[in-house]
Amino acid sequence: MLKVPHHGASTNADGFFHATGAWVTVISAGEGNRFGHPTDETLVDLEGRAVLRTDVHGRVTIVSDGESITVRAERWVPSFAPAEGEG
Repeated sequence: MLKVPHHGASTNADGFFHATGAWVTVISAGEGNRFGHPTDETLVDLEGRAVLRTDVHGRVTIVSDGESITVRAERWVPSFAPAEGEG
């Protein structure tokens, strides 16, 4: 599991994603942001991995019990809404 740095900007170090071994990645970026994040370069670097993007997939929730991981994306949830089981 990897939270991609800097909203998926192209400033990420070459080989970083491969070195982490992460098979699921999350990119936090605003929809239609003026910076163009995530960049095409970053998305190419992430090919072969599951990529969840907050601008495309919405709120991403990751839960682990120490043995397994559950990943859920909810597209049309307001950003101020608490995650299920919270608040």
